[in-house]
Amino acid sequence: MKLKLFVLFLTILFTSCSRYPGYKKLTSEIYYSLIQFGDDRQKALPGDYVTISIEYRTQKDSVFFSGQRKVRVNEPIDDASLDNCFLHICSGDSASFILPAVKFFASTLKSELPDFISEDAPIKINMRLENIQTGKEFLAEKELFLLWSAELSEYENRILRQYLKDEKLDIQPKPEGFFLIPLREGNGLTVRKGDHLWVNYEGKFLNGKYFDGTYRSKEPVDFIYGTQYMLISGLDMALKYMDEGEKAMIILPSGLAFGDKGDSFGLIPPYTSLIYTLEIIKIER
Repeated sequence: MKLKLFVLFLTILFTSCSRYPGYKKLTSEIYYSLIQFGDDRQKALPGDYVTISIEYRTQKDSVFFSGQRKVRVNEPIDDASLDNCFLHICSGDSASFILPAVKFFASTLKSELPDFISEDAPIKINMRLENIQTGKEFLAEKELFLLWSAELSEYENRILRQYLKDEKLDIQPKPEGFFLIPLREGNGLTVRKGDHLWVNYEGKFLNGKYFDGTYRSKEPVDFIYGTQYMLISGLDMALKYMDEGEKAMIILPSGLAFGDKGDSFGLIPPYTSLIYTLEIIKIER
């Protein structure tokens, strides 16, 4: 009984000494809190590939990114490296990590700190480690997948070509592979990396069915252009061709949208071309 009380005392003392209540120190730069244990106690090693469900939150706990990613685990380059987090938890675990925002954006996202996060602020990263694969298992799966996906990719291309023909859209794709049809001219102020953008969008399938957008809520999204993971790649590419005030229709092959897996919520199927109406409301620099 005395031993249990002593252990409880040490736990409370350790937690209360933490800079962030409920979090323990993982490295000199990262704090963590284990939310849920998984059934499998396997840990990733450098060179493995992990599938993670992840979300980024501000100091005030506002979510500014959420999604699922498969990434290669590397040896941590410093105490603020996100690889420390991947190596610490086991398959099936859910955990929360707090680390310096400025170092996370510089070393992990390779981008500048957004205006809505101050330089001395921390960032909270919640993640669940869904799966671990060795490098050998990953490459074997990739080879099989490439054989299977070639047929699906060709089917998608036929559907997209038929759509362009039916809609009488005699246009050439941009070098990146997407189609841009201007709907309204802008004022000539083009987008640069680091600009603060306010953007409206509406996403539909080729059959015209709506799946997402900002027009119905009347709340445009705002973000720093060039920040990784804030937009799907095709829309990010399209914005650099547009001006402030411009409105355009963007047709994205799946390779520039949600790819061979679809979105993490199951709304967008794999190998699905999409149509977006995209409008730049404001550019601030």
